[in-house]
Amino acid sequence: MLRAKKRIILKKAVNRGGFIYEDDVLIGVSTGFDFRAEHECGILELQNIAGITPLSRLKPKKKWFGLKTLEPNFGLNRTTIKNSDNILQGIAEMKDGSSYYVFGYNTSKNTFLFDKFEGDFDAYWNEESFIIASKDKESMTEIVRAAYDEDLAFTTGGKVLTDYAGIRLVIKSKCSETLIEKCEQDDIEIYELRKLDRKIDVQKKLRKAGCQFFACSPRWKDYEKREIHWWLNPQDQNNIESGFYTYDELIQWTNGKGPVFKKEDNTQKEDIQY
Repeated sequence: MLRAKKRIILKKAVNRGGFIYEDDVLIGVSTGFDFRAEHECGILELQNIAGITPLSRLKPKKKWFGLKTLEPNFGLNRTTIKNSDNILQGIAEMKDGSSYYVFGYNTSKNTFLFDKFEGDFDAYWNEESFIIASKDKESMTEIVRAAYDEDLAFTTGGKVLTDYAGIRLVIKSKCSETLIEKCEQDDIEIYELRKLDRKIDVQKKLRKAGCQFFACSPRWKDYEKREIHWWLNPQDQNNIESGFYTYDELIQWTNGKGPVFKKEDNTQKEDIQY
């Protein structure tokens, strides 16, 4: 039985998730997504708890003659859930008599603070936990079994399974070679992106200047992957505009100017004469 150290607050995404199919075969599940602050923090803590080495901690290893090569553990092999101690699975009985088959991670019975799950599929999550509930016993059984067999992995990035988002989990043994290769390549691209982001570290400069934000996330700006820009979700929603900005545009913010500031509406309504 899991012991909760604290009450875990999970949020439901605006765009609801569901089971993921490839060629009519169940290969995984998605919690759904949105761009609210509580869903913008990423799932680094969740992956840490699951025994996954985050990309930020992957380092080159030295070989003979001082040559370096990246750790080959990218893609689904890197993101497989390895720690089964924090798995929660069972049946939730609703007040209306309906039954939901539940799969969660890093959660406890305290998580079941809902009057009811909704529809045939429901999901809640945050940066360190998730709960998935469905009336589909067969599909949920496959997902849970894969988790215990170390056959369930988080997908990586936004280019893989683009019809789904949020927390996406796939059964590795059921994925096509094409999907596995895409996950690996996407993982490598994200690794390179974050390595460049850490080198630039515009977030540190913003915080030092008192510029507060919920998210300032790097993205490749061009197809050649030579330049990056950042998705900004500011805390000051009244004066600062969310959107994609370059390094120079974000640095302008630290000086109190630039395109991040919302333009004042100077238009005045004409006097109505009767």
